[in-house]
Amino acid sequence: MSLYQIVSWMSFLHLFVLAVLVLFKAKKHPAFRFFAFFLFSFSYVHINHILVLHNKAAAMWMVNEIVFLAIFLLGPAFLQFVAEMLGEKINWQKYLYLHLIPFLFFLFYYSSFLFNNKNTLEKFYAEALHRQPLSNTILTSLAALQKGVYVYWSLLLLRRHFKKTRDHSLKWLFNATRGLLLLCFVIAPLMIVMADRKTDVLFIAMPVTTSILYLYFSFKILTHETQVEEKALEKVEQVIVADNLSRSFEGELEELLNIFEKEERKKISLNTELKQKIYDVKKSFRQLLNVLNDH
Repeated sequence: MSLYQIVSWMSFLHLFVLAVLVLFKAKKHPAFRFFAFFLFSFSYVHINHILVLHNKAAAMWMVNEIVFLAIFLLGPAFLQFVAEMLGEKINWQKYLYLHLIPFLFFLFYYSSFLFNNKNTLEKFYAEALHRQPLSNTILTSLAALQKGVYVYWSLLLLRRHFKKTRDHSLKWLFNATRGLLLLCFVIAPLMIVMADRKTDVLFIAMPVTTSILYLYFSFKILTHETQVEEKALEKVEQVIVADNLSRSFEGELEELLNIFEKEERKKISLNTELKQKIYDVKKSFRQLLNVLNDH
């Protein structure tokens, strides 16, 4: 096997395995289903590379060219994943036509293969081994732009969440999303331009770069439950300490209140001003006790 083939197979297998592991975690965290779908979709990119590198793409072009459908699904899947993690809802129907526009480009591209004969297809994929076809460059660029828009949308959701809740437990997701945004708007465009001349970029540099980023995402997701449990345990301990302090303070207030009531029963000859002060203090303690009991 060539180096290109080894990298393609390794990238596909590691993404597929990560997707399965994340999918198992989705039983407890439904949001992970969408990231698992994200990984499954991206692993399909490497099926495309495998078919081209093993000279099977011409015979299986119907399977091979679905890769662009998978790529156009990456952005929406990631946005839905982030929204689910934050407990937000995305109104997909509001601007449905805008979400569907990129898929029209895919349909036009895919249907164009229906009019190609076997020799044309074999020539097309043979050239793809040395340089990326212009049609693929255009679609890949459009896919990077579309994905970048959804990733930026995800970043806005995360910023709004941090500002509203002051909860920074998902800071890792925010930082990783910024890395993904950099990939979409800076690294991917450079690689797309370079892939037109060097296949090393297409079959080695791009898979390795994206695999490292998605490996980090997957690691954080697979360890997410442990992190949540640790934070929950800290909060429980804080609540227990606060509850103990509250009970202790409540007992002291109750004791003071009883003293005031006993003194009042003795009908000690006190001046009117002192009696009023004792009554006011007793009333304040009673109100405070009621507040403590309600909480």
